[in-house]
Amino acid sequence: MRSGTSIGANIRECKNGFSKADFVYKFSISQKECAESIYWLELINRIYNQYSKEIAVLLDEAFQLLKIIKTIIIRTRENSERLK
Repeated sequence: MRSGTSIGANIRECKNGFSKADFVYKFSISQKECAESIYWLELINRIYNQYSKEIAVLLDEAFQLLKIIKTIIIRTRENSERLK
């Protein structure tokens, strides 16, 4: 629960970032928290020895979110490099 809710909290916080570096840093934290959430979902799935539909949906959404966050980080860094 903590890692999942931390994703949104850090993304919201980066909207008020002081710089591009701060923006990327907060998104990087969100990326780590998203990866941790995926770990916990996979662990829950293994413990109960069944692939429940609810967990499958959550895992799919978490992987999609992780891809979005990674893309934002990469593009922000690329744009920052171009402006230098």
